[in-house]
Amino acid sequence: MKKSFFLITTLLPLSAFIAMAAIGIPLERYRPLVIEKLTQVLGAPVEIDSVSLVLRDGFALRLKNIRVYMNSKKEAALVKADQANLYPKFGPLFQKEWVMSVLKINKVESHYLNASAVKIRVLQTGSSNEWIVHADTVSLNQIRKQLSLLRSVRLRIAPAGEDLLVKKFTCGFLKGALKASGVIREYRTKWVTDFNSSCFGLDIRDVARGEGSEDGPQFSGLLSASLRGRFRGFTEREIFDSFKANGKVILKHGVLMHYNVFRRLLQRFSAIPGAEEAIQTSLPGSYRLKMEEENTFLRPVIALIRVGDRKVITDKLILKSDSLEMRGDAAVDFQKSLFARTFLRMNKDVSLMLASILPKFKLLFNGAQQIEIPVQLRGRLPKIAIFPDTGTIRQRLLAYQAQEAITNFLDNPVTAGEAGVKNSVKGLLAIVSDKPISQAGGQ
Repeated sequence: MKKSFFLITTLLPLSAFIAMAAIGIPLERYRPLVIEKLTQVLGAPVEIDSVSLVLRDGFALRLKNIRVYMNSKKEAALVKADQANLYPKFGPLFQKEWVMSVLKINKVESHYLNASAVKIRVLQTGSSNEWIVHADTVSLNQIRKQLSLLRSVRLRIAPAGEDLLVKKFTCGFLKGALKASGVIREYRTKWVTDFNSSCFGLDIRDVARGEGSEDGPQFSGLLSASLRGRFRGFTEREIFDSFKANGKVILKHGVLMHYNVFRRLLQRFSAIPGAEEAIQTSLPGSYRLKMEEENTFLRPVIALIRVGDRKVITDKLILKSDSLEMRGDAAVDFQKSLFARTFLRMNKDVSLMLASILPKFKLLFNGAQQIEIPVQLRGRLPKIAIFPDTGTIRQRLLAYQAQEAITNFLDNPVTAGEAGVKNSVKGLLAIVSDKPISQAGGQ
């Protein structure tokens, strides 16, 4: 009898309560309190259509049709969610006090981003709160598609008056990762972000991926960077227009694919008389093997950069392989267009080897006995084109030929009288002007 009474008076009502909770028990009377406290915690106006008690991983408040607004005018929702489960401490809640534990949202939507499997935990730290936010994925709607998806997002932020302190931000990005910290100033109105960030393990082909064929010269390698700077706004245009930063870029395992710089450079030397034949007949075997390689492998690259006016600029770009190096300045705009002005130098041992098979290569020596010519890099990353300045080769060759001719003219007496002198001067003009003799002077 006592067992039956216990079942009737205790277990059956409890079972009924749990069953109702599984479906949802309306708690409309608590909706204004939930709205008020969420507005305080989030620091932004909140609207909710309904509140009910549910059993989901424990007892929770089911919030329907949540909207978070930028300001009190509530002109347009900054963030929307169809449904969320709020896990407060129920004792204080029923006494109209507020201690929030966890807010879980399956899907968050806004004009600026979409997020899935969002979990927000609020920590009380004295008189203020800290928010710890986890999300499986975040898609940035205003950023180009290949750069818009963030994975395993972890964010720790704290309100500070009109600002938001970003204590820690980490996420997976492309095949690498990002991390950052900083402060969002006047986040309700201006949204000016001062940041200190870094990324690592990014494949440069993914960062600069574009449409079209994979043929032709293009960079590959793992990119890391650290930046400190500021930007303003939410959209790609606002961010890119205002983005200013300074930092460092590191490229490891760099490869210039489908382009052998050493081979192409030797081919350009055909402008020097006798160079092509000397290279074909006298080039040592180890260098012949080097010419047969498809790619150019780069040593690790470290460059200081500055960002502004929609460009990434470095004044000291150094690219090195085992036999060559390029030094100069470069700029890449936010549309991935590259322009670099460099000097390409062959290593001293390679330069001396070439001069040993053809002394005229010394015409291209710099003060360190390295063959050196100006080179431009142009293109749209990851694809590039390399333009050696063959005009420099021709100019130095002409200067050498002119000097030789003048020396012969001065050292050897003229025996043909006035006609001989006239023809000799006419020949010198042809050499200096790089024109046929018939066009270099008068009859």
